Amino acid sequence: MKILFSDVTFSYLTPGGKQVHAAQLMKHLLAKGVDTAYETWHDPGLTPSLVHFFGFDDIERLRLLKRRGVGLVYTHIMDGITNQPPWRRRYHAVKSRLVSRFPRRLEPLTPWRGLDVFDALVYMHEADRETAIAVYGVDPAKTTVIPHGVEDIGAFQHQQAEGGDRYLISLGSIVPRKNPLFTAVACGDAEVPVVFVGHAMDVASDYHRRFMDAAHRAGAAVHTDVTPDTKLRLLANASGFILLSHGESGCLSVYEAAATGLPLLLADLPWAKGYDRPTFLEHCSPTMHHAAVAKIRDFYARAHRLNQPTLRVRTWSEIADMYMDTYRRVLARGRA
Repeated sequence: MKILFSDVTFSYLTPGGKQVHAAQLMKHLLAKGVDTAYETWHDPGLTPSLVHFFGFDDIERLRLLKRRGVGLVYTHIMDGITNQPPWRRRYHAVKSRLVSRFPRRLEPLTPWRGLDVFDALVYMHEADRETAIAVYGVDPAKTTVIPHGVEDIGAFQHQQAEGGDRYLISLGSIVPRKNPLFTAVACGDAEVPVVFVGHAMDVASDYHRRFMDAAHRAGAAVHTDVTPDTKLRLLANASGFILLSHGESGCLSVYEAAATGLPLLLADLPWAKGYDRPTFLEHCSPTMHHAAVAKIRDFYARAHRLNQPTLRVRTWSEIADMYMDTYRRVLARGRA
């Protein structure tokens, strides 16, 4: 089989977990002998047996690929909608049903109508899968859950700590969705040391300025665009991990922290409740300041790095095997 990866975002402008997921998946598919490449718009000689989408905005292109007998798989990254209040999800479900009756000429405004065209839909955790079924009416039989992975679990697990002062670590881009401003203020008021590690998306933004001010007042360290070795070192010396994000689809940094053996303090939202086999995973309000301060203080007092992962973590090689099984099922149905 020949697999093409396709997307509509530009990771050189907005790097993140999706780019890492795609790059790692391709690396390990190629290592397993699967003919895999990125879609190139200028090459009329491309002859894929299956196109794996990580984003799309053109339903007619999906239909054209289907007419040519090409299998279609979509890793559907939901992020926000899964974590909205129930009434908001019900609103989106009603809107989706109404919009499905609109004529085709309006499809560019409603790309989610293309979900029905795919042969398989992959979600990073169960809450996203359930939301897609409830909101968009996708066929449950087409869905599967395949999470993120890490390159080498041992590299995280066996990284030696250097000793020194205890701290919590938060990995994630400095953007409102990741909630670092709230986290910095709450950790400061809880008198809990915290280290932030992540890409600064827009250093000129008001949000970034307010975050840096809050981090400074809290005495927090901020590391941007660190090397993999530096990230491993910062993780290994931490006592626990905190991420009070408003919405995630899996979240690479959670798996990296878990592989390191760090206790996990995550937002009290659906995205943070679908992890497999957690042993030290707790939840905290991402919006209620006083409750968060109390929880962070309590968590920090008990947190210490363990000598085994704090939830089930798969390698990217295992993730590639799971995707290969999905590809084979799609192509087998196409030949039937």
